[in-house]
Amino acid sequence: MNFSISPPSKTAHRWILGSLVGLSLAIGLLAFLFHPRMSLTQGIMSNELNPDGTPSIELQRAISSLKSMGVSLNFKTEVDMASAKPHLTMLLEDPQVDWVLAPNTGAELPSEITDPFVSLGIIRYVPIGFFVHQGEQRIHRLSDLKGKRIVIWATPEGNAKPVFSPGGAKASPYSNDMIFEKIFTLAGVTPENTPIINTWPDPLLTSKDWDVIIHRIPDDLDSPNGMMQEFEGIPSLLLEGKIELASFVDTDAVSGKLPMLRALSYPASGINVAHGIPKTDIPVIAYTVSAIARKDIADGVLLALAHDLKSRYGNSGTLLGDRGEFPNFSSQEAFKPSQIAADFYSKGMPLGRQFIPPAMYEILVKTIYLMIPLITLVWPIMQLGPNIYGAYSQLRLQRYYWEMVRIERRFPKAGPAERKASLQRLFDIDRELLTLQLPKLHGAFVSDLYEARSYVDLVITRLSERPAEKA
Repeated sequence: MNFSISPPSKTAHRWILGSLVGLSLAIGLLAFLFHPRMSLTQGIMSNELNPDGTPSIELQRAISSLKSMGVSLNFKTEVDMASAKPHLTMLLEDPQVDWVLAPNTGAELPSEITDPFVSLGIIRYVPIGFFVHQGEQRIHRLSDLKGKRIVIWATPEGNAKPVFSPGGAKASPYSNDMIFEKIFTLAGVTPENTPIINTWPDPLLTSKDWDVIIHRIPDDLDSPNGMMQEFEGIPSLLLEGKIELASFVDTDAVSGKLPMLRALSYPASGINVAHGIPKTDIPVIAYTVSAIARKDIADGVLLALAHDLKSRYGNSGTLLGDRGEFPNFSSQEAFKPSQIAADFYSKGMPLGRQFIPPAMYEILVKTIYLMIPLITLVWPIMQLGPNIYGAYSQLRLQRYYWEMVRIERRFPKAGPAERKASLQRLFDIDRELLTLQLPKLHGAFVSDLYEARSYVDLVITRLSERPAEKA
């Protein structure tokens, strides 16, 4: 007698469908909970914002560029200029800051400081201006600074007193103050032989008696975003022709001695075209600025940032840089290059990301990474589930089949009382089968249940008609 039960194909299909739905929901939930953060926070100085606190035009360009790549850009500033620390210090000390633009000061930093971060490359030159009185050009070499009355503007950067002031702090290796300090050292300038006047927090021209003002050259005298509060009064003197930029003859030698500096030619009319300032090309020295970011930023977000930097600084030429020159990497940077950024600058957007914004691509990759272990774990369960369910249902039915086999084998030799009890037990089995509870997904086993009841009826009929065997 064959007691096999038909394959639970319908139940298997329902089981697999339900498992797939559950797996999809689980993957969606995990992807939502663990998807990479699609936002960046840049550390900036408060004076990099507009006077009303809104982002400057340059920052708005960054916001728009990153938004097109699916990444939101936020900003974090210090409370005021007195307590404001260098950008790089903000990145190192504040875990909420993801990236900054920081000067390359030539400082050698220990690996425990540099390892958690990467460079996305140099993005621009910052020319250093040596402003002198018109017609009093007595500075032709860097060494000519010695003995002159030098005016400079340096904030305290969180210290009690700023650098280049009596009893002031030592220049931070993360600040461009260290660059000026190295320039003074190379020129042989010391507090003993040269008066250095730091006018902070007042404008540079607060000091009336000076020979040279050292400050970065403003981007544009007519642009409010190109001006600094400390530069107050200097634009008008430049326009009136009362002060001018000093022209050095040894900029190549200076950059050779201080490799973090570049010897460049500042073009005529670079400060102001309408007034022809400066009147001729001026040899200048400039320091570089790099974009430094946390290494643990999601690859897609880091790629979006590299794309933004290239679009803003590399796709168009500048006064001191050719089209496509930036971003680039230099051995003078303290932080190792980001391989993601380096590959993007040299090879372009990876093939898999060309048609999907980096942020969305990152979510898809994260979801796939989550799917692999889940499918590896869940797929065997999906395959075994219907079989386990079928075996459980068969076990519950087959115990009745075996009981009927025993009754049918004993029935011919049984006495009247036992035969009556056996028939009654068969009726009881039929009632038990009628009320038998199987798990809810039992559609394929309903027919097996009624097949079992039909077999009970068959056995009852056969035994009722079978005479007792003679002893």
